[in-house]
Amino acid sequence: MTVQIQSTGFKRVLHALDMTLFSICAIIVLDTLGASALIGAHI
Repeated sequence: MTVQIQSTGFKRVLHALDMTLFSICAIIVLDTLGASALIGAHI
């Protein structure tokens, strides 16, 4: 009994514009988290 493994690789879904927008959003989120951590939790 022989099992054939079909390797298709990865399909590229994110293009340059998507990666740029994702990187900008990640930087904004990290900046916001840093600013809120600097202020601290005011309950």
